[in-house]
Amino acid sequence: MGVRIALLDASVGNIPAERNFRRVLDAEVTTFKLSEEQLPTRTSPRRYSTTS
Repeated sequence: MGVRIALLDASVGNIPAERNFRRVLDAEVTTFKLSEEQLPTRTSPRRYSTTS
């Protein structure tokens, strides 16, 4: 499974934020346009660990 990124795009209008992210990242990008009330839904709890 590769890297997956959720892009929360709060820009208004036709700003190419998603295109810019897709161009520079080697990852699957899912975009949510917050200005158009597109919000991600939580599908499962995530556990994060940190290392010191």
